[in-house]
Amino acid sequence: MPPILSLFIIFISFFDIFLLTNDILSVNIKKNKFLNIWRINMNKKYSENKLIVFTRYLILFMLVSGVVVLITLPFTLNMCKKYDYNGLSKHFYPILIIIAFCGVMALLILWQLKKIFDTVISNDCFVNENVKSLNKMSIYSILISIAMFIRLLIKPTLASAAMVLTFLIASLFSRILATVFESAIAYKTENDFTI
Repeated sequence: MPPILSLFIIFISFFDIFLLTNDILSVNIKKNKFLNIWRINMNKKYSENKLIVFTRYLILFMLVSGVVVLITLPFTLNMCKKYDYNGLSKHFYPILIIIAFCGVMALLILWQLKKIFDTVISNDCFVNENVKSLNKMSIYSILISIAMFIRLLIKPTLASAAMVLTFLIASLFSRILATVFESAIAYKTENDFTI
């Protein structure tokens, strides 16, 4: 791993740990929109659960590393082209565009997952925003599946076929989960009105 990448990841980790604590500076942090993206109101019972905190860090790490991988994608694919890895030199630009598109869609899926996870941490997960996020994740997953199917037509590989199937199933799962969340929100709203 390049040293600059390691330093960046360490910086983000400490930055996130700092934002999880309620310091004197929290008033200034709330004013800054960029910093507010990383800040969430941690419910006490969830902030003590190590699995939830670990999962949050994992999502943030995947977001940051995904951006780094996406930025360096042309260079890394160009290195693979030198060795003619899997016939890449013949179809370099179409494969680069498809993989970059899939990378952007994957980052959007992670962002929606982060939004859903933030509602879980704030102990309010049955909200319409989660239904919208799950529907968006379903659309992004089907787009990745279609892009990888096109990649499969250009240069067939077993990994491309597996990704088509995986993201097709993820799309269906997200759509079904969105429907379940919609039903849960309706029951919750009805229950709130009854009480």
